[in-house]
Amino acid sequence: MGLCEEFDLAISSLSLATWRDANCLTTDEDEWRRGKAHLIEAIDAATDLACDGILLPHFQAMAPKLDDPRLEPDLRGIREAVEEAGNDEIVLCVECTVDLETMQGVVEIADHPQVGIYFDIGNLRSAGHDPAEMVRALGDGVKMIHIKEAGAELLGEGDVDMQAVADAVQAIAYDGWLVFETAPTDDPMAAMRHNFAELRSYL
Repeated sequence: MGLCEEFDLAISSLSLATWRDANCLTTDEDEWRRGKAHLIEAIDAATDLACDGILLPHFQAMAPKLDDPRLEPDLRGIREAVEEAGNDEIVLCVECTVDLETMQGVVEIADHPQVGIYFDIGNLRSAGHDPAEMVRALGDGVKMIHIKEAGAELLGEGDVDMQAVADAVQAIAYDGWLVFETAPTDDPMAAMRHNFAELRSYL
């Protein structure tokens, strides 16, 4: 936190990689309680760092499936953790690469204004989905957004229709972070300048 204050930096969100090992995606009560306690600790740390959100990875074996009996306990644990932690502003964001129906199911089952989706436009386009259409359909279920290309390193050179995504983001009145998860390339500073300018051209 001292470095953030010294250099006037903000931390948008934490990516909780340890959620893969200690989580609520289980029907075992003891494991579930450990997962929820772990998440409460993470929320406390994120609160100390003035983060706006926490990314909860749900990939591969953890990818949400609506018929998975572990899904309801998972989302209930996330909901209860944010309520018990007492931070009424932070958002807890499930990141996954699944279809729209499943994402909508995650939001509905979570049933909490602080729990939703960390939306990765590049991952979803690479998986054959239409990110702009999904953003519009999810509405305020979108809590944070990863900005990156599909099939290219630099924004505007791949398969993502950036203008359509930008229009969709504005249509749902999203006012949160747009977090670059872009390739460094051989010239990171040039890539950063390109990507900032490219994104701004759509907004």
